[in-house]
Amino acid sequence: MRLRPFHTLSLITATCVVAVAAACGGGDDTSDPAPDTGSAETAAPSAEATSSSASAEADTGADDGPTVDELTALASDAEVAGFEAGEATPGGFGDTVSVTYRGDGVEAFVTLAPCDPFLCWDLDGEVGAEHEENLRSNLAPVHLENPDLVFEYGNVEPVPGYEAFSVYSFSFVAEGGSKAATNSYRLIYHDGAKSITISVQPESGFLPDTAEEYQSEMDQSTGEAVAGDVFAAYAEAFDPAG
Repeated sequence: MRLRPFHTLSLITATCVVAVAAACGGGDDTSDPAPDTGSAETAAPSAEATSSSASAEADTGADDGPTVDELTALASDAEVAGFEAGEATPGGFGDTVSVTYRGDGVEAFVTLAPCDPFLCWDLDGEVGAEHEENLRSNLAPVHLENPDLVFEYGNVEPVPGYEAFSVYSFSFVAEGGSKAATNSYRLIYHDGAKSITISVQPESGFLPDTAEEYQSEMDQSTGEAVAGDVFAAYAEAFDPAG
């Protein structure tokens, strides 16, 4: 595997490009608009929300994509030790299927989908400026404007022989009695016929008072380990040569 170093991105002033949502649900953002409770809302991210820009080169292969029924069966059969799986659910549009795993204080949202030129980009290719902007588009403007935003991406090998792409983001903003936060590790893989996106974050609930407390609920290495465990439950259904 060729391992590309992670890139820690400095903050740039940008308009958040809203990706099409199905998991990754508006992305990885968790916010708390109620200053007296600190409650958090979390939406499951989608495979399309993690897709690359339209200019990214397609790598869809020659195989026909799987049907919704086939993807639903795949998601229903996948078991992850130590995690409770929800019901595999077809998406509201397209041919996506999603399932959520919960355990040990974290949630892993899995989205399966047939490949298309937008979704199944070259995971080992160079990340250009437009693609990088689209990767960041899952973040709300409040996080893009946070000088302490952590945003890292690169190639990883969750299971030997499977080179995937990961994105990690962390931001915690507390102003005027309200809080907004994101703490997410996303793993993306495809084999030219179907794709899987795994988004891991702390379980939904009340936001803590500090960034340090929130990061202690799930750091980057924990997110990577959980995503790897979940991917291992699906790996046999994917071609490692993808």
